[in-house]
Amino acid sequence: MIQILIIEDQPADVRLIRQMLEDSHLKCRIEHVPSLHEGIALLAENPFDLVLLDLSLEDTLGFTTLQSYLQDAPEPKTPVIILTGNRNEKLGVQAVKEGAQDYLFKSEINTKQLEKSILFSLHRSKTSKTCSRPTMNWPKVRNAIRKPSKSQNWPNGSWISFPIPWCGPMKCSKSSASNRMSSNRPWAIT
Repeated sequence: MIQILIIEDQPADVRLIRQMLEDSHLKCRIEHVPSLHEGIALLAENPFDLVLLDLSLEDTLGFTTLQSYLQDAPEPKTPVIILTGNRNEKLGVQAVKEGAQDYLFKSEINTKQLEKSILFSLHRSKTSKTCSRPTMNWPKVRNAIRKPSKSQNWPNGSWISFPIPWCGPMKCSKSSASNRMSSNRPWAIT
């Protein structure tokens, strides 16, 4: 069962969203609060799988609503889909860049579109959590690579070891390294 929190201050919009969710193929438990402040408090008390967030609420307005949600919601952040009456495509793109999973216009939303958006948002959120990589410490990586001195003579076919911490030692021969450097694809593995 998908636990959904609707943060919306217009009762007619809440009824419409509830009806769409009931008509969908999704099995949902739905809770509703009219303000961002109440929504963040409820998220701190109860786990939810997804938040449907209106950008025009009684306690906040516009893009700052999303920014406040992302700043104040407890960790781990519950994925959020923006629902708005504002048909500004640039705002939608900006919302997704800032961390929203999707952006839907209230005037164009239908049951199938809402269902699809919820499923994709949950999948993207789960995938991003399971596939995230630890941040690389690039100065440490650079220091771990042993560089030969200029005066070192490399006979053809000798090996230089590059101990890279996250994938083990990598070896390349002088001849293959020089071939890669002279080709149009210096990153190619030969």
